[in-house]
Amino acid sequence: WELVSPPVHVPAGSRFRRLRWNAKNAPHTGIKFQIRSANTKEDLAKATWTGTDGKAGSYLLSSDTALSQLPEAHPWLQYRAVLTSQDGANSARLEQVEIFYGPR
Repeated sequence: WELVSPPVHVPAGSRFRRLRWNAKNAPHTGIKFQIRSANTKEDLAKATWTGTDGKAGSYLLSSDTALSQLPEAHPWLQYRAVLTSQDGANSARLEQVEIFYGPR
């Protein structure tokens, strides 16, 4: 299962700081995130999904993770939540996602 957020924009002079989520994990399930950022809303579709190291194929595995890998000048962000299950019978339940920003 995969959930992609709508584009999120920060005010001028701000940058993204942290991503925090709250989820309920059933047995043998998990949740991981990827993010992408861009200068414009339109450029998000071409941006690479990355994790904490800023590389394609990596993930954010812990809630309340710093987003320091994002370019400071990018005012647009999307996240992708990937819900995993070992047996396909159960799923994690994503209850809340918070994106924090602050001054550059």
